Amino acid sequence: MADDKKSKKGSLRVKLISLGAVVCALVVPMVVYLAYDLIKTKMSPCGEIFQQTANTFESEIEFLKSKGKIVLGSNKVAELTERAQMTAINMETCCIVFGAGKRDPEKFLQCKASAREYDSNLKKVVSAVKQAVAAESEKASSAISKARRELDAVVKETQKVSKDFNKQLIQAKKNQVLEELKNTPPAEIKIEAQEKEPNSDLLNTNAINLGKWVTAAINANNDADFYAFVTPKEHRDWIAVELENRSTSLRPKLQLFNSEKKYLDERYNGTNGANLSYRFVAAPNTKYLLKVANYNNRSRGAYLVRVVPTQLYDRFEPNETILLAKPISLATPIQANLMDRGDIDYFKISTGTKSGTLTARLENRSTTLRPKLQIFDADKIYRAEIYNGTRGANLSLIRKNVKAGQSYFIRVDNYNNRSAGDYTLTVFVK
Repeated sequence: MADDKKSKKGSLRVKLISLGAVVCALVVPMVVYLAYDLIKTKMSPCGEIFQQTANTFESEIEFLKSKGKIVLGSNKVAELTERAQMTAINMETCCIVFGAGKRDPEKFLQCKASAREYDSNLKKVVSAVKQAVAAESEKASSAISKARRELDAVVKETQKVSKDFNKQLIQAKKNQVLEELKNTPPAEIKIEAQEKEPNSDLLNTNAINLGKWVTAAINANNDADFYAFVTPKEHRDWIAVELENRSTSLRPKLQLFNSEKKYLDERYNGTNGANLSYRFVAAPNTKYLLKVANYNNRSRGAYLVRVVPTQLYDRFEPNETILLAKPISLATPIQANLMDRGDIDYFKISTGTKSGTLTARLENRSTTLRPKLQIFDADKIYRAEIYNGTRGANLSLIRKNVKAGQSYFIRVDNYNNRSAGDYTLTVFVK
């Protein structure tokens, strides 16, 4: 009797377990389906386009991963795989930029055409791989060479299609950013120009006018904009490069090159959304190249940029050589400056009817200039000098026994070429 009860309980347990398994078998797929349906419902149209594009390449990529490494090598297979992923991402971005075709149907169709072109070329790569593998198995040298040539050609074309799609998309995104920037310019800045592509290297630059704001954007981590400008014709001057950040993301970087494309200097700011400025002394009528990029290749965003001559030179410029010496009157103080440590000022004085002792008196109007004075006769022959190594010091140069009707040249310089500053110069004869 006890055995019969145990038998019935065991039978009931088996039936319950079997029923549970059936229920699980029915419920689990239903849950999975509902979850998938929910995810699909919540997925944005552009997210769906990404998924559809990625699925398009799936069979070709799987084949290349399993069979293509033999004839292509791991690196090329990896690149084709990454470019397939990039194409799917580009399609999603196109969808976002062009509003799934609502903002610009033609350009959205161009994106689709680029994705289809990559898919078509990827299929050609698969076909070429199959031919190369077949030729390898038959060990026919001429057929192997031909197959490999054809494979290399179609791989290069596929890579080119991907690169062209990337460029197309970068420009589209940049145009979108610039369009948004036009609609919300800062009230205090008058925008007078816009960058034009291509300007992504030293061979392709945008010529910009001095003092004019240019709107532009860094739209990819490795993007950069190059500009060319020429300094004013007459005066050596401090030139200011000013970048006004119009994003909360761009970490700006400025690099300067000469007309021979030689790197000169750079400045950067690692803060997201920061502005940036850079000043340098430039010779007159000289061409420079400017590169705007992002610091550390890890940010992007819109910006304004301009190049401005600061006009910090004094009214006697240019007078950097004895041939350009500016005439000044005896006993009349003149105010001038050594704009930077490379600046030199030459002045010419005439004793007129005066004779006796000539004194050139420099009153320092800065706390930086370490002054140096030299005197030359009418034949431009050096006669004497004096200097003071103390910053902000005054200085007097004395020349005895000067005669009436004679001319002299006074050179104002900074001691040891390491300082600059404002000064007042007075020359008199007693």
